[in-house]
Amino acid sequence: MRSINTHIKAHLSALQPLQLNFVYKYFAVLKMSAEIEELLKRYQNYPNVAGIIILDPFAIPIKTTMEYTLTVHYAALISTLTYKAAKMISNLDASNELMTIRLRTKVHEVIVLPSENYIIIVVQNPGT
Repeated sequence: MRSINTHIKAHLSALQPLQLNFVYKYFAVLKMSAEIEELLKRYQNYPNVAGIIILDPFAIPIKTTMEYTLTVHYAALISTLTYKAAKMISNLDASNELMTIRLRTKVHEVIVLPSENYIIIVVQNPGT
């Protein structure tokens, strides 16, 4: 009987740090949620903005104002471009980092703002 109690106590003590870690992650996600909403509000108010996509560090769309298929398409292509551009910048100068990518086509302008926690993609209609 004593060995079972010792065994249970060992498992409970092992779970406590995991539970604390879960609580910390939960509050970090809540904080990130508020940041994401703030980012959406800020960028939606710019003129000519056609859509905004916010990706997590794994290129999974967290929030979007665009239709699903277009969001997934942009997420896949832009995350690859961002990764390659960041790699190129660090290969040229290890102390440097990618701040912004801006692409302009006849139809749209795409602005990419990579950070540690997000990749923000703003698609806008170019001004004349």
